[in-house]
Amino acid sequence: LSPTTDRKRAVMGVDDHHGRLEVMLYNYGVLVARRPWTFIVLSIALIGASASGLGTFEDEIRPFNLWVPSGAISLDQVAYISETWPSDGTLAMSVWVPKDGKALGADNLREMRSYDQQIRSIVVNGDAVVADKRDPNEPDEIYGPFSGSWAFDAADHSSESVKSRCATRGGRCDAQSILGAFGPDYDWAAADDAKILRDISAFHQAPEGELVPETGSRKVFDLQRVVAELATNEAGNVTGGRALWLAYGLQQREADFGEFEDGVNTAWDADALCVMGMEETHRTAEGFRGKHTNWDGSESCSGPSRFAVSALHSRSLDDLFGDVISSDVTSFFIAVALVITYMFVMIGPPGRDSVHGMIGLGLVASAIVGVSGICGFGLASHIGVKNNPLGGFIRFLVLGLGVDDAFVITAEFVRHKRNKKTASNEELIGDTLATGGGSVFLTSFTDAAAFGIGASSQLPALRDFCIMAAFAVAMTWILMMTMFIASVALHGRRTTAGDVGQRYDGCPLPISACTAKKVHDIEDPQGCCMLPAKGCTGRLEPLPDALEAAARVVLTTPGKIATITIFLGVLVLGVIGLTQLYVDWKLEWYFPDDSYVASFLEDNEKFFASGTSYNIHTANADIHDRRGQYQELAAYTNSLVFIR
Repeated sequence: LSPTTDRKRAVMGVDDHHGRLEVMLYNYGVLVARRPWTFIVLSIALIGASASGLGTFEDEIRPFNLWVPSGAISLDQVAYISETWPSDGTLAMSVWVPKDGKALGADNLREMRSYDQQIRSIVVNGDAVVADKRDPNEPDEIYGPFSGSWAFDAADHSSESVKSRCATRGGRCDAQSILGAFGPDYDWAAADDAKILRDISAFHQAPEGELVPETGSRKVFDLQRVVAELATNEAGNVTGGRALWLAYGLQQREADFGEFEDGVNTAWDADALCVMGMEETHRTAEGFRGKHTNWDGSESCSGPSRFAVSALHSRSLDDLFGDVISSDVTSFFIAVALVITYMFVMIGPPGRDSVHGMIGLGLVASAIVGVSGICGFGLASHIGVKNNPLGGFIRFLVLGLGVDDAFVITAEFVRHKRNKKTASNEELIGDTLATGGGSVFLTSFTDAAAFGIGASSQLPALRDFCIMAAFAVAMTWILMMTMFIASVALHGRRTTAGDVGQRYDGCPLPISACTAKKVHDIEDPQGCCMLPAKGCTGRLEPLPDALEAAARVVLTTPGKIATITIFLGVLVLGVIGLTQLYVDWKLEWYFPDDSYVASFLEDNEKFFASGTSYNIHTANADIHDRRGQYQELAAYTNSLVFIR
């Protein structure tokens, strides 16, 4: 196939100034044109082999495994702490801001207590949860800890079969709220604002651990933990507060539940969030409301009327991330639809017809864009790479790259078909790759190389993203150079007059509306199958015409001045913006501004901000022998002015 003669070089449209790359691409194009179905079958086999890794593809969402550099000592410390002091609890938190500003008003506390009782009355049917979530591949014993009936505190229920789901502190369920200052026999009906403040003052002034007769409860916490902006007078009596804290400590058994989340806690959270009015409608699907819990089955959620409540529970992040992702997925598919529609219009513009239009090639390009990302994930999985939240951006990457490659290849094919009307289909495909294949190769190679260099990053999230992206870019190029080029070759055969004449491209209308009236050249369009033939004839390619007109304007003196002025203006604005750029990160940026989680983070920062807590863990140390060192460590930390 080597074009060594002048005739072959003339067919290729190359001269002595063209290098080996163009010659190699021409030869490869001729080979594909001769055996298109062989390359299509090989492409499908490659897709299957690459995508097979999806079966073992794992997700990694733990921040310290994503954003802490590989080999950092902190990773070893986290692993040691997790193994030695495993965390088996989670906190369902909420902030209650009274609308009338009286956090310790009697009516407000009575309403808060009524909602607390509703939350405590929730009972989860663990057997139903397990039955719906059971994985036949998992051993039965991992589901044992979730069977039976569960409530926050079994002491709130008369049935002996109900078990406590609460995390304990000091032998008691960990419930943090102002309501803990009042005993079970406190007379709420007779309490007014003045009595509440007197009784709260007695609790506030009582020594730690002492029984407070006024409230009927033992003092086991400070009011500042659960009442924001607690106000007192000169005598030390409580006069008011701004907001209230309510939190429930729950046992968390996710590690024991195989690959599943803790379904008991998830069901409890769904009911509790609905009770507080955090959702407009219940999160649990209709078929499971009243099955997983003792919920009455209603869909609507109504919260307190006297409070503005915000909350953060274990399932809150997953729920809101799911909402955001669902919204993003919708936007993504809209964007994909627009890009693909544009691609169809440009690859097979209406000015052509059912023969020379390239609707089929648009479908092939769309399929390649879709499977390239999948193949990239599969190949990454084969070498042990895990998916992370950055992986979603790869879809946009391969979409732009694949559509751009399709534009270049089809544009070159059409150009050669117009300029070389006597050339064979093999020569046309060879010429297409000789003049357009280099551009496709270089853009793909530089993209893949850039991501390959990025794969050397010490940040696992960035490193794994670059590996997945490099594989996806490589697969896009490979499939474009095999499946898409082979499809172009088949298109060339179809549009070339032969013994059987030209055949129409696929279209949704009856065949009679799509069949060409005669064998005709690409410069003599006969109309497309979606519009009457007479209305579609003639050249209709607005983008090339518009670009040509724009180029003529740019090359004029005013056009050159305007271009340089605009470029310098954008450059100056960019430099100014760069000097004002700063690095910051806040969790609430990931949630919609009107979400209850964003409100909670804002309320918590406003009313209950207490700095960042820390723990010091020691390993393999004899505490008694090193008690002097422990005392020195404690004295040192206590002496630091920024630690309290």
